[in-house]
Amino acid sequence: MYVSESRPRFFDNVDSCVAKLCDTVGPELVVGLPLGLGKPVTFVNSLYRHVAANPALKLEIITALSLDPPGWRGDLDRRLIEPIRERLYGEYPQLEYVTAIKEDRLPVNIDVSEFYFAPGAYLGNNYAQRRYTSVNYTHVVRDSVARGVNVIAHMIAKKDGPDGGYSLSCNPDTALDIAAVLRQQQQAGRAVAVIGVVNKNLPYMYGDAEVDADFFDYIVEKENDVPLFGIPNEPVDVVEYMIGLHVSGLIRDGGTLQIGIGKLGDALAYCTELRHHNNDDYREVMDATGISGRFGELFADIGGLGTFDIGLYGASEMFVEAFLRLYEGGVLKRRVYDHPGVQELINEGVIRRSIPRDIVPQLAAKTHHPVVSAREFEYLRKIGVFDDSVDFVQGQFVWQDGTTLTADLSMKSVQRQFERQGLGDRLKDSAVLHAAFFLGPQSFYDTLNAMDEAERKRFRMCSVSKVNQVSGESARLRALQRRDARFVNTAMMSTLTGAAVSDGLETGQVVSGVGGQYNFVAMGHMLPDARSILALRSTYKKHGKVRSNLCWSYGYITIPRHLRDIVVTEYGLADLRGRSDEDCIKAMLNITDSRFQRDLLETAQRNGKLVFDYTIPEAYRDNSPQRLHNCLQPYKARNLFPEFPYGTDLTGEEITLARALRHLAEVQRRPVKLGIAVIKAVIPKSVPEKWQSCIDRMNLTRPRSFKARLNRNLLLNALRLSASDRAANDSKPIRDLSKVKQGSE
Repeated sequence: MYVSESRPRFFDNVDSCVAKLCDTVGPELVVGLPLGLGKPVTFVNSLYRHVAANPALKLEIITALSLDPPGWRGDLDRRLIEPIRERLYGEYPQLEYVTAIKEDRLPVNIDVSEFYFAPGAYLGNNYAQRRYTSVNYTHVVRDSVARGVNVIAHMIAKKDGPDGGYSLSCNPDTALDIAAVLRQQQQAGRAVAVIGVVNKNLPYMYGDAEVDADFFDYIVEKENDVPLFGIPNEPVDVVEYMIGLHVSGLIRDGGTLQIGIGKLGDALAYCTELRHHNNDDYREVMDATGISGRFGELFADIGGLGTFDIGLYGASEMFVEAFLRLYEGGVLKRRVYDHPGVQELINEGVIRRSIPRDIVPQLAAKTHHPVVSAREFEYLRKIGVFDDSVDFVQGQFVWQDGTTLTADLSMKSVQRQFERQGLGDRLKDSAVLHAAFFLGPQSFYDTLNAMDEAERKRFRMCSVSKVNQVSGESARLRALQRRDARFVNTAMMSTLTGAAVSDGLETGQVVSGVGGQYNFVAMGHMLPDARSILALRSTYKKHGKVRSNLCWSYGYITIPRHLRDIVVTEYGLADLRGRSDEDCIKAMLNITDSRFQRDLLETAQRNGKLVFDYTIPEAYRDNSPQRLHNCLQPYKARNLFPEFPYGTDLTGEEITLARALRHLAEVQRRPVKLGIAVIKAVIPKSVPEKWQSCIDRMNLTRPRSFKARLNRNLLLNALRLSASDRAANDSKPIRDLSKVKQGSE
């Protein structure tokens, strides 16, 4: 029988820890690694190399979102991306198992399965697609345990000072629950290991993420201070901003918000800040675009267009930079507490910040169990309900004046005594956000590290089982905290009857993964005042041809149509909850790009879902990219809706070059246009002064080979054409929007 050692055991380097792990838990290692940022890369690479060199060992890795620096295709891509990669990730050690999977050389004694991919990272990779595990985020713990996980390994933070503790920081999502199961198995004699690898660059986070040293079996404390993997901000275009404007009107002051990473989250956060800080401009935009005219009743019913006087609370599996910016902007400020009685009194307006003198009888009225435990007492004193003049000893309240009473809040004697002594003045130690993991750009990590302890404690990291569902003993508390919740997630496609395609293709190829989307959609229906919001771009391009993301049917779905709620595109909102198929189809046609409305309308009619004399209302027949551009262009000229609302790690030249290469990529998908571009590129060209810095950045100032000269000329054409397209869009006249407004009224 395995006998566990005293915990923890400390190591100076990962190699010695790996050797000990293999001797103690091996030869069959089933290792759970956290999603995203929290993977201890140096440890994982050491373990990978050790097992690869020892055929007697076997390693199975269960994980998700394995981060990898960006790659490139072709010489021009390399010239742009390679310096960026070196600047942002030059000192970041790549995950060796990821490289092996991409190069199809994973050792036979190592297996890797993921339940969530970096979007698009493994399309066409046969091994990764075969080993993908489709599972809800909240079921990862259950399924990992069923697959025999016996090791979990995490990058962790250590608090400075002699009494410094440890924090799971960016990833308490599954570790807390898996570790609890492993401890039970360890007590039964199974060899297991919980491993922490300290990285001083990692922000020390609080909430459930903060753990004692004996949470771990092994701790590696030195030589692992690698840079954190940053996800650069993406440029936000008109489509994302129009989606963000529509969603911003659905958010109710005093409510709850969940959003994900990426440019849609940035756009929504920016529009929400605009609503709060520049409300006159915000309302002008909402009127001029026709948004408030079309959807004003829905906004009045479930959201609003006013400022956030109470503020929002964040409950999101992912803590993204957008939440930080909402916090800094005074929007994310609604404070919650982990006590259902206190939270209910706050929701009712009985408690604001000051503690009312009659709080004890009111707390007693909010619970079926008014007898206070030692743990509950400590929490109530921690948040300021009780002060230091009262203590708790063996089930009794003990006051400094010598009074001792049973710790039963329903007793009149207890209530009268607290009116005289023992109550605090103001609530404290609140949270403005609960999240299960975080990931973002380097500026995000820098902001967290710069916070003092009190401020950082407002962002509570906890297990995914707490964030992604409302069930069990904490169900009442979570429901009280998440009042007026708006769960905003993205989809790739949607059927006209409201089924969403978010993570895969009908070929079976997985783009990303279900993650927590189903959980949040389900909560949107479970909580009485919550709404699930799925947002998507109305179109996409394939082989140079524009196609609709709103379709009649699709061979794969992520969210079934019986969970349909609110769908958003850049053209508007479709409120599908409780509606008939006919009404859902009508609403979805209204937010479809007009180039595809007729075909979809006729398909619905042929299939008996719409009457043959139905026509799309006139107000929704000009759903065109140019109309949206015209709507926002006057405000962009006033420095609203910037391309990078929260900054960028790219230089001005790199932004310009990226636009040009996107334009060139579109040309390369169309053989005739590509042929014309190549012929033009053969002709010698001088470099205009305005593009010289871009050519210098690409190291093409003095091309020595025919290929380099050809690429330089292709790039010059792309720079000229992409700039011409932007200028043409900006110079087109603004449409008369009166017709749209009349149609929406």
